[in-house]
Amino acid sequence: MERIAARLSFPVALAIAALLLLPICDRLHLCGCRAPWAGSAAACNVHAATGPHCPWCEHPALGALAALVIGFGQWGVFRRGCRAGASSPAAAGASLAALPAVVVLAGALAWLPTDYPHFVVPQARARLGLPPGPIACGERPGRSAAARCCAPRQAGLPKTAQHGGR
Repeated sequence: MERIAARLSFPVALAIAALLLLPICDRLHLCGCRAPWAGSAAACNVHAATGPHCPWCEHPALGALAALVIGFGQWGVFRRGCRAGASSPAAAGASLAALPAVVVLAGALAWLPTDYPHFVVPQARARLGLPPGPIACGERPGRSAAARCCAPRQAGLPKTAQHGGR
């Protein structure tokens, strides 16, 4: 039983973090994302006709990068705990306890290169005196609101037909 707990400790901690990823997105970006059982990204501001739009949902690569940094950050805390002599379940608990700090770091790294105004608090970019980054998180000329990454697909239509061939 001890061996099973040792092998499953980190995957369970990582699964918990994955379940919390969308609520974390909302806490960081004030965007409306919810837990998978509460609507996921359906309420995210990325579905609004005008911006600003959540950087993780507007640009899936940024969201994936943040998720990877979070996962590797948790892995680092877990490995450090194991090397310090903690049991696997204790090290996994430490990786979950470190999740808020890891999330803020990963979120900031993915937020800084965007022009999105909010990070943890409304208008964080203006409050901190930071200029907008080069990655746009709003409506761009020639791009319909339906063309964003998280827009639901219309049943039966190929992707090019859904968005006017774009």
